[in-house]
Amino acid sequence: MLRRAALLCLVLALWTVPAQAACFGSDDAFMAWVEAYGPNPDPTRLGCAVQYLAGSKLFQDKALRRPLAHFFSAALFRAPAAARERAAQELTAAPDENARVIFLNAVWYGDTPESRAFLGRLRDTWASPTLAGLVAGLLSSAPRQLLGNLAPQNEAELEQDAQDLDCLWMRYLGSDDTAYVDRIVQTGLLSVHSDSGGASLLGYAARWSLRSNLRIPRVRALLEARFQKAAGDEWALLDNVLHGKRGEELPPAQ
Repeated sequence: MLRRAALLCLVLALWTVPAQAACFGSDDAFMAWVEAYGPNPDPTRLGCAVQYLAGSKLFQDKALRRPLAHFFSAALFRAPAAARERAAQELTAAPDENARVIFLNAVWYGDTPESRAFLGRLRDTWASPTLAGLVAGLLSSAPRQLLGNLAPQNEAELEQDAQDLDCLWMRYLGSDDTAYVDRIVQTGLLSVHSDSGGASLLGYAARWSLRSNLRIPRVRALLEARFQKAAGDEWALLDNVLHGKRGEELPPAQ
């Protein structure tokens, strides 16, 4: 626990230093690229996108840092190995150490033998004392499981789970893998049938998360298609998310 806390402090300290933005004209343009990435992957821009993020105002919001690193993780390990190497080479040539910290965390979140091997190679390339210490810490630990706690017992645990929902959305945006959305829907069902106060609150957080992401056209289309096949509690949940219904209509028989 102490090692994880020290590692987190190191990451946050490095990320608070502004870096030179590049590649995108605005934070809105960057986020539009992120939201459109899934069906239109653009791995040749991943290196410059990390550099942009390192110097953007988006990183003034600490709640966005981990979710956006998860986006890059999903996008990097969906891309060919050559694209990952190219992004690493671009960051090696750039003077911004903060961008390398973002990239290292994105690789760490991959949590596979391939990602750990990649971290080992980066340790040999990015050998500054700060980065060497960070990589050593990452290699000696595993990232926490997203939504590993479905029954939060206090506000801090609920906030952590709510950010996990954001991380799952970002992994979906980076990968186009609907399994991440399925996990969010399944969590939303806790708002329908859970007897636990903490689990029920998490379910409502997932419900709100589903509703707030309807602004992304492919998310709405995905949930509408799922609703057409749903029954029982899932039908009721998606009816509420998509149409604002509150149970005044009966779901299809199971």
